[in-house]
Amino acid sequence: MRGLRAIRQERASEARRYTAKATAQAMGVSAPTYRKWEAHPENLTMEQARKLAEYLGCRVEDLFYLPGKGN
Repeated sequence: MRGLRAIRQERASEARRYTAKATAQAMGVSAPTYRKWEAHPENLTMEQARKLAEYLGCRVEDLFYLPGKGN
């Protein structure tokens, strides 16, 4: 598991569409709201997490980075 910010940044290096602003727009939220999600993905609803994982092409579990848990 890498965490939400790491996944988006990895994708951003692959294609410019994965900027924080573009990801926020794709999710239908403001850029500040999306940045809050990156800082605290535990606050995502299951539906938001599912939609975001689908957009980023990863698993829902990958959005959550748990330090010290072998990630």
